[in-house]
Amino acid sequence: MKKALLASALLAAVPFIAQAQDGAWTGSGELGLALTTGNSKSQNLNAKLDFTKEDALWKHNFFLKALRSKGEDDGAYALPANRFEGGASSGYNPAERSSPAGAARS
Repeated sequence: MKKALLASALLAAVPFIAQAQDGAWTGSGELGLALTTGNSKSQNLNAKLDFTKEDALWKHNFFLKALRSKGEDDGAYALPANRFEGGASSGYNPAERSSPAGAARS
């Protein structure tokens, strides 16, 4: 529970951080939590951060994503799924007809 509160506090601060740095950077964040009970129990947490900067010649994008899922196994929670993803891309646009780009993802 403490980790969920910390994550939500960080995501709430993202728009202020993104605007405070340069003014040309924009950012967004998402946080989702799904809890189910009944015959079985499950907990799912999703988080996403995305930062973009674009000017006349360049466009840069950085992102982080996380998924954590727990389900009930014999009356106790097990940890069957963790997924973390991060990446970046940059593109140079010197003219309307050409635009080389590069991307990295982990």
